[in-house]
Amino acid sequence: MKTSLESSTMSTRSSASKSDYEDPSYTNNEDSHPGIPSKRQHPLNHTSSLSPSPDKKAKVLRTTSSIRAAVLASKDTMKPKGLLAFFSKASEAECQASRIKDSEDICRRADDIKLQENKLMKKDALHKTNNARERKQKQRKKEKNTEIQKGLRSPSGHKYM
Repeated sequence: MKTSLESSTMSTRSSASKSDYEDPSYTNNEDSHPGIPSKRQHPLNHTSSLSPSPDKKAKVLRTTSSIRAAVLASKDTMKPKGLLAFFSKASEAECQASRIKDSEDICRRADDIKLQENKLMKKDALHKTNNARERKQKQRKKEKNTEIQKGLRSPSGHKYM
């Protein structure tokens, strides 16, 4: 017994005419069955390679950098504009001189930092010794007062023998 779905698919299959299969996009090979179309051939699926002619190659677009454009534009004017407000064109000797100057500045700053660290270390050491001296003086004063109360020292602070 056929269901309604099966009967509808059967009727659509049987209603297809032979003219539907005679479309030029379908090809019948010797291996294919009559009335059943074979796979379509896509028009771009061919094996020929592209032509190596220079007019079909992609052209490389040349662009100028913004720094070069700024340098060229600054030749006409005296006041620097754009990037040249921050950068300037220099010769190799000027670049080398600026590198030497920068390295000397870095060394000088490093020496200044070391001197400041040494000063801080000396200040901390002096502060620690002063605190230790004050602690020791307080300790000695307490011992002297306890000895005076016990009678081992005179009220003026001299020891009895």
